[in-house]
Amino acid sequence: MTKKLNLDLCSNIEDIEVKFKLINKPDLLAIFSLDFGSLSVKGYRLQKSKYEDDPITRALWITPPVYFDQTKKAHPIVYFEPKEKWDELRRHIMVKYGEAVDKNYFPEDNEDKSDEMLNAI
Repeated sequence: MTKKLNLDLCSNIEDIEVKFKLINKPDLLAIFSLDFGSLSVKGYRLQKSKYEDDPITRALWITPPVYFDQTKKAHPIVYFEPKEKWDELRRHIMVKYGEAVDKNYFPEDNEDKSDEMLNAI
């Protein structure tokens, strides 16, 4: 029997820090962790999806940390309830992913050049 730890870690989604390691592979875009202050959950993945019907992530897929059983079947380790909280967190993750990608392509030390490029568009 699994017991739930009743902590309202998502009371303010903006307080959750998302740390990305951007990956340059065909289907895997990033590995990231969620930091809730004193609790850090590592092992999330952001991957390309073959489906584009998700209104939050479009053609991307957020995979929580998993463990594999003896038959090599993956089982998620972390769950967010209610589902609305998970959807809100996914939106936050996607915003932070966009910021991480922008920062990677337009580093702060080249901020003037990125502004010029954006103005040229």
